[in-house]
Amino acid sequence: MAKKMCAVVTAPKPRYQPEPPYTPEAREARLQGYSIWATVIGENGRLKDEMVIQPLGMGLDEQAVQTLRTWTFKPATCGGKPVSVPVVLEVYFEMPN
Repeated sequence: MAKKMCAVVTAPKPRYQPEPPYTPEAREARLQGYSIWATVIGENGRLKDEMVIQPLGMGLDEQAVQTLRTWTFKPATCGGKPVSVPVVLEVYFEMPN
């Protein structure tokens, strides 16, 4: 039997998104920019299968993935039921003034 397709999928909504900390090396170099990740927001609102698609370096990508794993979302829905959806997330590192 074929799986039913959903006509309307609601987007996931952020619930908890702390910013990742800087590494001492990146702070000293005053490195700023985006670490970009492909991942899946699961039916439980948690990320899984994180994969960096644009690394930033100097340990910031490791900080980003550790922090991403703490993020939570109101999951996407299809017909009122939670569903997993693929997403691309940008984690921005900006030096404080």
